[in-house]
Amino acid sequence: MNPVSGDSRPLFKYPLTYVPTAGELRFPCIPMSASYILESAGETCVLQEETIMIRRSSEKNTVTKPAPFDGIGEITVRDLLNGPDEMEHKGRAFCHTTVHPGTQFGLHTHHGDAETYYILSGHGKYNDNGTVTDVNPGDVCYCGDGECHSIQAVDEPIEMISLILYTKD
Repeated sequence: MNPVSGDSRPLFKYPLTYVPTAGELRFPCIPMSASYILESAGETCVLQEETIMIRRSSEKNTVTKPAPFDGIGEITVRDLLNGPDEMEHKGRAFCHTTVHPGTQFGLHTHHGDAETYYILSGHGKYNDNGTVTDVNPGDVCYCGDGECHSIQAVDEPIEMISLILYTKD
């Protein structure tokens, strides 16, 4: 029984496995809105109304496709979260994107959303509302609602995290 909530559900709703070499407990994904208590080695961890998810690298949706918005070249997109449902309908994309050398996104305007790029590696050119500037690892590029942008990988791939969040309800 859950001593905090008085819930009579079993303490271990999902099967646990012990990994002696790592000394850790592992369990499958607990679904959204889970409310369980787990006890281990005299310590108590209460999980209430939390979304707990681990998506392994091998489980990500990955696609290589033409650069968007009538761009040039190809990109590879790995979905970190799979669209609005996994983003609590607050956004539409959270991805690890590779912009391959020679690839350029077409210049495009955001309507009802905003996009952020976090540059992990590589160097390129970013068009921020008509002003082109160099981007490097660690840079953050933000395009707000009603603004336009594009990105270009020149001599090497750009690895970046892309996040698109809705700006209107």
